[in-house]
Amino acid sequence: MKFGVKHTFLKVGLGLTCGLLVLFFNNCRGKSESALVLDGTTSSSKSADNASGIGATGTLCEQDIKNLYDRGWHQFLQTNCAICHTNGPGKGRFANKDLDIAYTEFMQVGYVKVGNNAVSSTHNPPYSGVQHTQTVNELKLEWQKGLQDYATCTGDKSVIPAENLTEKISLKTTDLQLGLEKDGDKKVLTWTLNSDLTRVKGTDALPNIPGGKISITVTRLKNASGFTYYTFSSPTLYGASVDTRIQSIFINMNDYLLNYPTTFSRIDKSIRNGSANDLTGLISTGSLVAPKVVLPSDRISLSFIDITAVTLPPPPPPIVVTLAESLVRVVPTGTASMDVTISLSNPAQEPVVVTLSENTDLCGVAATYVNSNTLFKDLDSSCLPDVFNAVCPNGTCADPADKTFGRARSVIGTTWNRYDWDYKFPVNTVTFNVGETSKVLKVLLSTDVRHEKNRLLTLDISAVLGSVNIGANKTQHFVIQKSQNPLPSEDVLAFTELMNPNSGILGQNCVKCHNSSINAGGYDMTDYQMMIDKKVLVPGDVSSKMYVRMHPTPEFLAKPMPQDGFLTQDLILEVQKWLLDGAKNN
Repeated sequence: MKFGVKHTFLKVGLGLTCGLLVLFFNNCRGKSESALVLDGTTSSSKSADNASGIGATGTLCEQDIKNLYDRGWHQFLQTNCAICHTNGPGKGRFANKDLDIAYTEFMQVGYVKVGNNAVSSTHNPPYSGVQHTQTVNELKLEWQKGLQDYATCTGDKSVIPAENLTEKISLKTTDLQLGLEKDGDKKVLTWTLNSDLTRVKGTDALPNIPGGKISITVTRLKNASGFTYYTFSSPTLYGASVDTRIQSIFINMNDYLLNYPTTFSRIDKSIRNGSANDLTGLISTGSLVAPKVVLPSDRISLSFIDITAVTLPPPPPPIVVTLAESLVRVVPTGTASMDVTISLSNPAQEPVVVTLSENTDLCGVAATYVNSNTLFKDLDSSCLPDVFNAVCPNGTCADPADKTFGRARSVIGTTWNRYDWDYKFPVNTVTFNVGETSKVLKVLLSTDVRHEKNRLLTLDISAVLGSVNIGANKTQHFVIQKSQNPLPSEDVLAFTELMNPNSGILGQNCVKCHNSSINAGGYDMTDYQMMIDKKVLVPGDVSSKMYVRMHPTPEFLAKPMPQDGFLTQDLILEVQKWLLDGAKNN
């Protein structure tokens, strides 16, 4: 079974079920021409006209179970297994687009085998694996319920055997006391495999996993209704000197087996030797909720179907993620956006998530923003020489001001007016799906025409998910040439001066109501583009709403703007001059 590029992200919670898989058996009548058993095979009592396979014909009961397959398993298999399991032969056609073909093949293979292969770390990694555990568990539970309802619908009262994994448990750890006294407390419980395991079934020797430890994180929480509960997450196997396969994890609380949740019960995961207590040893990303007694004296142990030493094939060579562009890019004034290309050295073999973030260190000094000022520094051959040489070739700048840089400002911030921003991310994270090698992230830039010191935007990449290494080219510098903007006319106040929070006409009188939090009138004056888009500001037009509302006309006498009284005529005139001069974002 080879899985495609789309993977299901799991939502975990108490009583989580797949909403799309609800069954409605409203039209049951009579006994079906084929009887089903829980593992998805047909019984021996097929009628002659249905001997060719399940789904060839059938009653309304049969149609209901087929509809359930179409809503659940069929969608999952088409998304994840269609590469290998569409046309057969031999591999099965249960991911075929044709529902009748897929349903017939699925019933012949059986949901247990299909599901177990989907979550197996050895079936066809990295396409099969633990990332499907939660989804497959939910599909299995709903399918079991559907088959039971099918048996009721057809009138077949024979016992349908359930797949009881708890009967296969063979190993159990010692008990550990939780000791979580208040809501929000968290604790990591850890067991040493070669000393804390006992065999509860069978006569085989205990597994020999030298150095191996298994841990799980337990958190005590309370929901909005005051119900207190535990969550179990991040089961991790680490420190072993041998490759180790772990099959099914069950949790016991106060000697009671929590066998109703399935989050970890269908795990079949192999961890490489030397894995650490981090993502390399993580067994499952799922989380399990236990609505049981919550006392500091509660005791926890783990049970397993099996833990064995195995020999895994050599790991594939690591993928290296880098920024594709050169180290420095000079961005001319007025540029509205720029693309950042992120590349993998080899096609992704599993989902890889890479994040782009701003590096605020400027030659050993972290940028600080206080009262709308930012850190400024003159670049030279010792402070970012590559950037210095890109702006000042051969060490000579046409304008000495060109080599003075400040940190670029994000659009998000509270220590300066939001109008004076330099960049923002529409999104700053990309996911490489299986087979992909290149992704492009867009960074939006302010197109203001303020004449000020140049801005330096330094971006770094980091991988937050996936087995990749960060290459040497992980940093990209962008020089935003603010100093190249024209000097504003001395006869007209610039927008920067008008928006100054301490002395500006707009900054002192208007922004207190028309900002990103209060947003009076439906607009934010610190967002220049929003004012343009909403026609609150029309450059060169004195009928602009923001200007008209400053005047004490009869229509607005009862609602002055600002609220503490209209502006004086000399202040209004300053805004008028700026407006008629083109209302430049300068």
